[in-house]
Amino acid sequence: MSSADVHSAALADLMRAAGSGCMAHAYLIVGDPRAAGLAVAEFALKLVLCEALEKPCGRCRGCSLVDRHQHPDVIWIEPEKKSRVIGVGKREDREADPGIRYGLIEPLSQSTMSGGWKGGVVLAADRMNEEAANAFLKTLEEPPPRTLILLVTDAPNHILPTIASRCQRITAAGGESSAPEPWRSRLLDLLAGGGGSGAIGRLGMAARVSALFVQLEEAVEEEVEAAAADDTDSDVLKARVSARFIEVRRSLLQELMLWQRDLLAVVLGLPDEALRNPARADALRREAAGLSYADALDRVRRVEEMDLRFLRNMSNDVVLSAFFREIPCGGVRSR
Repeated sequence: MSSADVHSAALADLMRAAGSGCMAHAYLIVGDPRAAGLAVAEFALKLVLCEALEKPCGRCRGCSLVDRHQHPDVIWIEPEKKSRVIGVGKREDREADPGIRYGLIEPLSQSTMSGGWKGGVVLAADRMNEEAANAFLKTLEEPPPRTLILLVTDAPNHILPTIASRCQRITAAGGESSAPEPWRSRLLDLLAGGGGSGAIGRLGMAARVSALFVQLEEAVEEEVEAAAADDTDSDVLKARVSARFIEVRRSLLQELMLWQRDLLAVVLGLPDEALRNPARADALRREAAGLSYADALDRVRRVEEMDLRFLRNMSNDVVLSAFFREIPCGGVRSR
């Protein structure tokens, strides 16, 4: 199923649920929080906040306010700090650091402005730390009446199981990566070029990918600074650069994950048509030579570990060197 088909199916499922009066109180929307995932969240909000008989009309005041993220009965929260973490919030400094407790949980418990539904949206929900997630759990278990909670993430595996199990899952788009060009092609060129199974080859590959990430961060900084107003505070600018870099880096990690899945497909003997990167099938076959099924699965798992290491603010060099050093390669298992 294509990404467009998956997206259409998600909207159709929501419309059926709303039409039958069976909307869940909470949805885990799997998709890019800036693209497909966000669009599905906005659509879900319009289903309960649209003022027309045929919902969603996309034209009424309710729909327009949702589009502009200005509806008084919808609370939006996303990671804003340089750390890109959604914390629990500080009682003594709730203005500067509202976190999940004062930025979402408390407002959801208050009466609506319109007397109808209330919505709460957490963008990049995987960025909630454990304390914030545990505080949010009670709201999911006992939500206020006529409340729609939407968690949007492109990394559902990083959502606590206790949170995910209390939400109905909706996939907003297919598995295609949203990594921007030219970075996607450059990464794939490096992977297709190979580095050999020896220690020197692995370190060389890690160094080349790390250099790519350095170039990416420099390009992101130029992009963010060019788009910012002249009087933008330097700390705000740094936070925006960091947030954008983390976002694009994650999309490249998704490409790396898809490459490992292609290797797994080759190991399983699947045809080229089943690959995400069929044009690079020859390179994939060379790299997959000698890999067992367990080896290929281990490589997928180690990409997931990379993302967790980045979440702990480990450096590019450290994370990438560890990954390329530890992955099984050409039938040689890591120790």
